[in-house]
Amino acid sequence: MTDTTTKGWAPVVYGRTLNADSWWRAVPAGTGTDGWLDTAVNAAVDGGNTLADGPRFLLSRSHGRLLVGVACRAADLHAEMNQHKGRALHCFVGWLAPAAAVGGPVAPRLSDLETHYRQWAGELYAKWVGPDWDEHRAKLRGPRPSGPVDVPWTGGSGRSAPTGSSRTGRTARSSWHRRPNGSACGRRRSPRPARPRW
Repeated sequence: MTDTTTKGWAPVVYGRTLNADSWWRAVPAGTGTDGWLDTAVNAAVDGGNTLADGPRFLLSRSHGRLLVGVACRAADLHAEMNQHKGRALHCFVGWLAPAAAVGGPVAPRLSDLETHYRQWAGELYAKWVGPDWDEHRAKLRGPRPSGPVDVPWTGGSGRSAPTGSSRTGRTARSSWHRRPNGSACGRRRSPRPARPRW
């Protein structure tokens, strides 16, 4: 992937610390963690269910906002900040683009997220979880506000959310599994052996 500035995208990081069961680490400034954002992230994370089988990639759109990212095991992203008392931790790392983003948010392809997720998610995870990892629970004050940053996909000059176009920055319909609530998830799948027919 090429480092390209696509304005309007701010980091969203959800992952607990070593000493506190406090999950939201980074949320775009002015955005609450209740409502749609909480629902979308928790649906992707699903309490860590089946994340040992591979990451889940999320694209969710609501009221002009676009959320993309990955739910995965913390061990996929960091060699040390990944467990609590021997229990493997999970997390969500991604970006949220507000409706006010100039030109509208341009989403990455699922293949862009899949191919390099350990790199881009690992960098964000270390940046936003790291400062709080060893902090005493009494000193944690909830998530830190994040602002627009460069994102690791080609932004082009697209208008808004994915439409199924094959142009750069758009997401093909076949790449994502659509859900009734308008969100979409993709998973990197390992080849499965053929099942016998009886």
